[in-house]
Amino acid sequence: MIERPGSTDAVVPAPGLARLEVGQHWHLVDLVPFRFQPRVRELVGASLGISAEALVERELNEYVMEPRRRLVGFMDDHDPLALIGLDCPQGDRGSVLHLAVAPQARGLGLGRQLVLQAAGRYGLRRLSAAVDAPASMFFQSLGFAVHCAGTALDGRDRFECIWEVSGDAR
Repeated sequence: MIERPGSTDAVVPAPGLARLEVGQHWHLVDLVPFRFQPRVRELVGASLGISAEALVERELNEYVMEPRRRLVGFMDDHDPLALIGLDCPQGDRGSVLHLAVAPQARGLGLGRQLVLQAAGRYGLRRLSAAVDAPASMFFQSLGFAVHCAGTALDGRDRFECIWEVSGDAR
């Protein structure tokens, strides 16, 4: 069983995930070659808040066609556990387009590691994300500045989250 940080609740991992541990270090993998796997498609759909196959397909195709886009994540054996999609149009600046962690791997710090490792891998000194209220709390916990960006057509508040490295820090 896995203990979630700050909780007395135990998480019973799905078969094959018994060796997952809180704080375990993961290595980023390029997920574009795995874009046809159902789990990758599920995670992209989850990051969009929908499961419309046509939209998921369009988003995944953008990672193939658009050189400034990156889709990376963590895998357990051959099963994707978490992913982050980035748009990196200007050298050291990027935007988070997609971020999702499989339900059975949540609470283990994978989302945090994804953001930090991806920023380091691509030399990003400024990273932004346009998100809803629950996601804004996650980004704020990573040190992102969070600003209300208004209300979406569906009535939910939207937030702009920005992380910037200043000076020579890195």
